Amino acid sequence: MTFSYTHLLQSNLGDLYFNIPLPVFYKNQGEIARTQYAASQAQFQQKAAEQQVLTDVQIAYEQLRRSEQVVRLYDKGYLDKATQSLEITKSSYEHGAASLLDFLDGERSYRSTELSYRQALATYMTTLEQLRQAVGTRELQSTLFECQLENACRDWGACHERRMLQSK
Repeated sequence: MTFSYTHLLQSNLGDLYFNIPLPVFYKNQGEIARTQYAASQAQFQQKAAEQQVLTDVQIAYEQLRRSEQVVRLYDKGYLDKATQSLEITKSSYEHGAASLLDFLDGERSYRSTELSYRQALATYMTTLEQLRQAVGTRELQSTLFECQLENACRDWGACHERRMLQSK
């Protein structure tokens, strides 16, 4: 708003100017375009997040399958073969057919197999938890029997003590 006053030859003049913006042709095109861009960007981010979740679940599932296969290999034969090998070495040592070093090597091999089995169980349980986290639920059941794993871990100490007593 502007006002000016002029006094010229006995006449007083006053001018008043004011501006009122009338948005006749402005229809928020910039704001509309920015909002549309933000909406499309949010949709792309949603799709990216969905793809990331699917990828995480797929990777966790494949890792679980691989670790389950390793545990099954130990359950189906490696542990029994290690135990048989230790018993054969122990029997040979007791009958004088093997040296103390052979017996100790058999014991070391057995313990190494047991340790690898426990590590495979730990890997399996870790990958199971990773899959549960990726899926977002605690109710996911494992394909191996949970009680078998818990019993294996709980009874390992008693089983190991029994084997050690048998080997003496």
